[in-house]
Amino acid sequence: MHNDRVGWIKYVKIYHDDAFRWLLDHKNKYDLIVADLPDPNNEALSKLYSVAFYQLVQESLNLGGVFCTQATGPDLSPLAFWSVEKSVQEAGLKHVRPFQINIPSFGNWGFVMATNQASGFNLSQIRTDINTKFIDSEILPRIFHFSKDIEKKRNMVEANQLDRPVILQYYLTHWRELNEGGKK
Repeated sequence: MHNDRVGWIKYVKIYHDDAFRWLLDHKNKYDLIVADLPDPNNEALSKLYSVAFYQLVQESLNLGGVFCTQATGPDLSPLAFWSVEKSVQEAGLKHVRPFQINIPSFGNWGFVMATNQASGFNLSQIRTDINTKFIDSEILPRIFHFSKDIEKKRNMVEANQLDRPVILQYYLTHWRELNEGGKK
């Protein structure tokens, strides 16, 4: 997304491509990068959640640009969720903010946003006076808070690396536990 530095969006361009390959092949700078990625349910997809991928994202952001990615459900797969946060942090983005919100077709879903801007995020600048279905000024601050049982797992994870795709194990462990729970 490019803007005229006055806050009005001039245009948005959407790319449907392999995100890792795209960032390797294109050295453009962006004000906003949104990654709606498939879940990391195999080794090939887990590369999109790696420190190396997030370093490419960091290099592709303009100063003050924002990155946001889906990060699995923090209730369903908290270790995978927190691994995304840790991986984005280790990639060198200055300010990283995980959040969660109810998505009607998915339930409680997690996201991680980050910026290179030295001052970080100013949530008071997010407009909530526009017509939205779910977000308002009361809900906005709450999406950045997590329950104690989810929060305590934050320090139990490693960053995801290309040569050590721990997020795959975190993710698959969750699904195995769900499957085993259904058989009892």
